[in-house]
Amino acid sequence: MKQLAPTPYDGSPDIQKFENFVMEASAWVKACNLPKSQQCFVVSRRLTSTAKSFFMHKVAGNHHKWKLTRFFRELFNFCFPLDYRDQQRLKLRRCLQRER
Repeated sequence: MKQLAPTPYDGSPDIQKFENFVMEASAWVKACNLPKSQQCFVVSRRLTSTAKSFFMHKVAGNHHKWKLTRFFRELFNFCFPLDYRDQQRLKLRRCLQRER
């Protein structure tokens, strides 16, 4: 299943990279039919830099207790600015259609 392995994620606050990683990692775990207790550990093998630091400091000690959905949510919160969602909402409010 090596060819299905997700593209490594470095923890940069780039939503497209993050969403791509989540989608690929979820599909990889499902295709490999991994037990839930090993999913976060296996996915962590594809993390680098800031994202790897998150795993080592927050998850590694009891990775078998973490669910993949919580892992992705906490990884997002660790790597992205606290006001990221507010920034995106503000950008959306500024968008205008005008005559379209």
